Amino acid sequence: MGKKKADTMQFWTQEDFNTFISYLEDQTLYYVIFHLFFYSGIREGELLALTLDDFDFEKNTVKITKNYVKIGNEEIIQSPKTPKSKRVITLPQEIMDMVKNYSAKLYGYSPSERLFFVNKHAILRKLRQCETFSVNM
Repeated sequence: MGKKKADTMQFWTQEDFNTFISYLEDQTLYYVIFHLFFYSGIREGELLALTLDDFDFEKNTVKITKNYVKIGNEEIIQSPKTPKSKRVITLPQEIMDMVKNYSAKLYGYSPSERLFFVNKHAILRKLRQCETFSVNM
């Protein structure tokens, strides 16, 4: 008896990421989302709960303080499962500029609203396209 060996986590190299992201340059929403995933390491639920108010453009940081979940038809923003999940992440200036430019193009957007109006399934579908792009998963 014993614990089943956990699956080995795989990470993209910078080259893998560059190959994948090059196919998304004309898809601003996903271009920004996948840059945030790659450069911050945040989880899907954390990303989907982000608002513009979570970003500090002077310090180039983003606060991770909440998580998005969908149960049935109900969308819920809740606190992360553990206190250590709450954190502040420093991001490159290029990513901060990307977020700022993306949010400026959102019609009628309020900085306290969710920044990314997609669901986990849409992100996963886009990620699966990487097989087409010959990116290792």
